[in-house]
Amino acid sequence: MATIMVAAGERQWTLEAMHLACALARNTGKDLVLVQMVSVSQPSYLGANFAHWNNTAEEQAHIRDYIKTAEDYGVNLSVTVFEYIDFVPGLAQAAEHADANVVFATLPNSVISYLRRLRLWNLRRQLKPRTLYTLDPDTTMPEWKPTITVVTAEKEAMR
Repeated sequence: MATIMVAAGERQWTLEAMHLACALARNTGKDLVLVQMVSVSQPSYLGANFAHWNNTAEEQAHIRDYIKTAEDYGVNLSVTVFEYIDFVPGLAQAAEHADANVVFATLPNSVISYLRRLRLWNLRRQLKPRTLYTLDPDTTMPEWKPTITVVTAEKEAMR
């Protein structure tokens, strides 16, 4: 059975994603998987479960809040840790492992905005045919509006 996956990130983003994912899960009857993505520095550390030792009390409290949110919506939630070396392929592998057809995830901001857009494109490509929700505002429309000045023929003749 396909699930809905939320990749935990910054607290406020994750809370918003959890509310949307829980509403979607409740409406579709799917289960929800909360994945804590944990970076490891070497391939030999993958699967060594070092990630379980690094949760701070604050992170554990956040996870309890996410669990309570799912309980409030009445959806089944499982929490798991997924270790990765490179975030984008790791997230795609986590989605495959969770059998998710919908993924809520975000990428860290970059000082080079084009690099983040490129990584998002790559993530969408690797997640196909899954649906990715990033909760980013729609930036397809430019923020500025072009203006033109129209000079009538009468004003032009007066010059």
